[in-house]
Amino acid sequence: MTFRGRLRRLINRDVQIATSVGLYEGRIYEVSSRWLKMYLSSAPGYPPVKVTVFLQAIAFVRVV
Repeated sequence: MTFRGRLRRLINRDVQIATSVGLYEGRIYEVSSRWLKMYLSSAPGYPPVKVTVFLQAIAFVRVV
């Protein structure tokens, strides 16, 4: 199974994604051939923040 295929299995699951820029924690909602989109975990009462992460930048993914 490809890396992209493994990421697609994690849609709607809480994950941590490490990149060279930093650590993102949230829920993946879309995966394409070059990037994934996720909602970052936010404080209660605030709307979720959407982030796009390029697949090449990902060092590791951990299910929380």
